[in-house]
Amino acid sequence: MKRSMKRCKMRKGNCMLLREYLKEWTKEDLLNEARSYELKNCSRLKKDDLIDRIVEYLTTEEALRGRLSCLTKEQMVLFCKACTEPQKISAEEIMDGMQLYKYVLGSFEEVSDCFTVFEEIAQGFSGIDDEAFRAVQSKKGWLMKCISFFIDYYEIAPLEILYELYKLKVKGTIEEMIGMLEEMPEDITESCIFPMEKLGMQDLPKENPLYSERGLYVHLPVFEGDGLTALLKQQQNKKFYIPSAQQLDEICQKGYEAGVLAYKELESYFIKKLDVPYEKAARWCFETWASSYEGKSPAELMNKMHEEGIVFQSEQQMGEFLRLLMDAFNNTRTKENRGNKPWELSERGMIGGMPAMVPEMSQPAPVTAKKVEKIYPNDPCPCGSGKKYKKCCGRN
Repeated sequence: MKRSMKRCKMRKGNCMLLREYLKEWTKEDLLNEARSYELKNCSRLKKDDLIDRIVEYLTTEEALRGRLSCLTKEQMVLFCKACTEPQKISAEEIMDGMQLYKYVLGSFEEVSDCFTVFEEIAQGFSGIDDEAFRAVQSKKGWLMKCISFFIDYYEIAPLEILYELYKLKVKGTIEEMIGMLEEMPEDITESCIFPMEKLGMQDLPKENPLYSERGLYVHLPVFEGDGLTALLKQQQNKKFYIPSAQQLDEICQKGYEAGVLAYKELESYFIKKLDVPYEKAARWCFETWASSYEGKSPAELMNKMHEEGIVFQSEQQMGEFLRLLMDAFNNTRTKENRGNKPWELSERGMIGGMPAMVPEMSQPAPVTAKKVEKIYPNDPCPCGSGKKYKKCCGRN
């Protein structure tokens, strides 16, 4: 408790208020936020009264314990530092900073781009930062990483599969895990538990990968349109891939499996052969993963590199790079494959295994190199809306 009180005292004269921040939102945005917290009777409130209602809710002990306990280990470290003073966000912390921003725990200063926790949140945290909170947060923080992996690579899975992820680091029963899932705010997990019969899957045979005695965990956005039907058709009877704890940690922290050999070799080629600085090489490796994960063609990525000034000195160099690019594409885990890589499915003879990709594309012409910058919260959003990234695509 002494540490918490000291932290709040150090914030004096260097604070950002949640109430003032929310005044920048439209009433429609505020109403949507209130609905996500399941706050009742808000539609007729004036904007200032609606803001008061949201601030009041977010600063209650119950809400603070429930929401802050869902922060991952890395997010909690950044949060605690930002309770003390504004934090300059490193490249490794951008994802964590944007997640804290999305949870409405703090924001980025306009001039410095530093992240700071709202004063009302920091004050409230000082009252709950005790041993009991930290014990729960260490378990729920890891569970949140498991949920993040689940969202990116399964979207729908038996609770038993989620438990396989959870027990990689935390000892405890599946019943304890389910209890924590039921406590976690739905606007944070964006997922919910469904009995098999509610989804019309009660007659699935036990050998089906989706069969569960306890129910299915489902990422709620998958219900939009025919999303669930399309996903299940793509996943078919493929088995769920269970990563190691180290893999899961890396994927959640870096956004993808950066340590796999194919991506390390691609990164090395960017740096040593194409003379790309490390930070930009890491960004291009992430772009490669995103293109493969989203089902885009290697040609689209090559054209983007061409537009942003990546230079190939010869056809031989382009051929070398293309082979590495194909290898990275074939080493990308996707939700359509339930976390498996294309070559893993083919090797194991799983139903619906995607064939390995082979290089077959036109060659972009060499161009002059130019800078490729990472996107900071206060930068213009790359979607072209004219808004800042944190107030546009970054919010989502």
